[in-house]
Amino acid sequence: IERPQGWSNRIHYLDAIGVIHEIVDQSQQKDLPRIIHGVDHQPALLADVMTYIARQKFNRTLSFRPNRLVMNNQNKRVKSIHRSRLNYTMIKPSYFDGYFDQNT
Repeated sequence: IERPQGWSNRIHYLDAIGVIHEIVDQSQQKDLPRIIHGVDHQPALLADVMTYIARQKFNRTLSFRPNRLVMNNQNKRVKSIHRSRLNYTMIKPSYFDGYFDQNT
């Protein structure tokens, strides 16, 4: 498999709902930023996410062909600085925490 290049930012759907709820609640009380990035605190390389899924879901190890990891300006990590101004604590703060959670 060719090694995928680029970063991935994720958010569990329960946290997306929680962030939206906080924005609605706090929008009347605080001067919130115009843009809030609702992402977790752990941006990950796509190859790392794929490796994690293969190991957890299929008990497999992925072998990537060696290639140069080239990052371009079109694929950036997103910081959740503005989201952290809300009074919301992530339920699933990284892709490890909720990817295969059977209860959600």
